[in-house]
Amino acid sequence: MEIDPATVEDKFVPDWDIRNKDSVMDELVARTLLFNINTSLDHVKSRRMKNPDLGAAVLTNKAQSNIFVTELYRRWVEVESVRESLEKETRSLKRKIQRGLDAEKKVIQLNQELQSQQEKVKDLTSQNQSSQAAAASAA
Repeated sequence: MEIDPATVEDKFVPDWDIRNKDSVMDELVARTLLFNINTSLDHVKSRRMKNPDLGAAVLTNKAQSNIFVTELYRRWVEVESVRESLEKETRSLKRKIQRGLDAEKKVIQLNQELQSQQEKVKDLTSQNQSSQAAAASAA
């Protein structure tokens, strides 16, 4: 089997009748997909392979695929773990910021109360001095 020189530069369009509503979980759809996914060149090359070479290629591909799938899963788990840790840290920082804001409000409130009390003490001290001065001049 050779590639038709007249169509060698044409776009590859798989020969299947798969629709958007179809799922590869369906056996017929999965078979159609698998048997029609190869380009003409891939088909020619794979047909030329000897059985042992084809078997070795399939086993190598499967082993590599398994390794890559597990590595991808490990990385996903790591990223999820980091994401969860960052979300926890973010929530913790937000709580700390809120506590800081609450403490700042309390400090402002206490400063205002202190100023009010200092004003009262100043007024009472002034009244006391006036009373003492009046009593001293009366005596």
